[in-house]
Amino acid sequence: MCKALSKEELQQYQAIANILQHIILVDPDGKTVNAFKLDALAEQWPCLTDSVAEQQGKATLASFFEGWTGSEAEALALRLDFTRLFCGPDTPLAAPWGSVYLCENELLNDTSTQALSKFYSAHNIKLTFTSNEPVDHIGLMFAVLSYLLGSMTEGNTTEYQQKVVSDLLRFHLLPFANRVMELIKEHASSSYYQGMALLGSVFLNHLSVRLKIIPLKYKLYR
Repeated sequence: MCKALSKEELQQYQAIANILQHIILVDPDGKTVNAFKLDALAEQWPCLTDSVAEQQGKATLASFFEGWTGSEAEALALRLDFTRLFCGPDTPLAAPWGSVYLCENELLNDTSTQALSKFYSAHNIKLTFTSNEPVDHIGLMFAVLSYLLGSMTEGNTTEYQQKVVSDLLRFHLLPFANRVMELIKEHASSSYYQGMALLGSVFLNHLSVRLKIIPLKYKLYR
């Protein structure tokens, strides 16, 4: 059993999960990116490892914000990048659904999706989002992770709460999430998504070390 997460750690992890959820799940708009720039997101990003990858991610993101003026053309280019990566109209270049990586048929709502739904039901986790996405959309999973971490900041963290977080990561998110980040880094045309993917990978790997998680091994089909 790992050492209990401190309130500061929980707040940092919750904030990162919330940002990653927004980046991958929500079609980007100029106002959000402007807000990230004004908040100096790259500079304020929590230092988890001070690794080369983390420094590169922050630098990549900072470079994007430095060049961002908020023009309609820039916003359109970012939306097109989002669409190519996560939506289509052809096969998404960084498909956000777990089952297309974890199940041989590469279909939506396959057995791994069903297993995640059962996990949520067993722990009374109810998705309240208006999205019609399958529950194993990585953005939705980051949203659930953010919610769980947030609930742990409200009082003394219990072993049960920490186990739910660990099991979500071990059995459902970590087996495919780093592959999504790799594909984002490979195919993104903007340094916005490239930087976020670098920082997302650092975050996932840091959580696995901090919580002493060995992810369930799957053969990946993408």
